[in-house]
Amino acid sequence: CVSVHGGNRLGGNSLLDILVFGRVAAERMIDYLRDNPYHPPLNEDSLDQARARLAHWDDTSDGESPMQLRAELQQVMEDHCGVYRDRETMQAGVDKVEALWRRFREDARLQDHSQVFNTARVEALETENLMLCALATVKSAILREESRGAHSRVDFPERDDAHWMKHSLYHLQSDSVDYKPVRTQPLTVPSFPPKKREY
Repeated sequence: CVSVHGGNRLGGNSLLDILVFGRVAAERMIDYLRDNPYHPPLNEDSLDQARARLAHWDDTSDGESPMQLRAELQQVMEDHCGVYRDRETMQAGVDKVEALWRRFREDARLQDHSQVFNTARVEALETENLMLCALATVKSAILREESRGAHSRVDFPERDDAHWMKHSLYHLQSDSVDYKPVRTQPLTVPSFPPKKREY
């Protein structure tokens, strides 16, 4: 399976990936559930967080439309975190995404509070996820001082494997970015060495 586009989504065919990796994932899931038919005890703190996230949308006071905030987020990401990036533009993007996230948490409200097939509620939850993805993206990207793939820094035009051959991990609770090394030792076949992308 790893031979399918090198096991990643860069320049691959998503239908092939879904068929191959989806089937393997489903088979592993069935094997796992045979050995583990019951879920472990749930963490009460996690349940409380999930309930609070849903309860937020029951507030009937006036506020901003989640869809309007989503449109603003889309524009901010297009303007400040496109393929070609520089520190000044991205810093403005970080500031704007943080402000949108604050507005979303504090002021976003639904007009429709029905409990059955409420697409506005689903879209609000999706927008919350997009806000978190945007935070992780802009806060990780501004720190990555190199160009790699679709992250093209005009102020750092070269790829820098010596310093940046690592995954960026954003932690919302501490508002911090951490890193995890890229694992280059394969389990069964030799790996392809990193190489600059040229066209």
